[in-house]
Amino acid sequence: MEKDKQDRFFERFQTSLREHLLTFNDGVIAIIITIMVSSIPAPRNDGEFWYDAHRIFITFKRATKQVVIADFFY
Repeated sequence: MEKDKQDRFFERFQTSLREHLLTFNDGVIAIIITIMVSSIPAPRNDGEFWYDAHRIFITFKRATKQVVIADFFY
């Protein structure tokens, strides 16, 4: 009987610990992503950004797979 209680307690403890660690991990990742995003400088002038993008992409006759991928990451 006592062994059964200990086993149930240990099982609940393991489940609880796993959930706490997963929640902590999610929080740490969220903080890291926030810090990374906040360090990205915003464009000084939105019009300037769109003008440059238009000027660059007007030279393409058609978009290849590599251009689409590069545009996605830029």
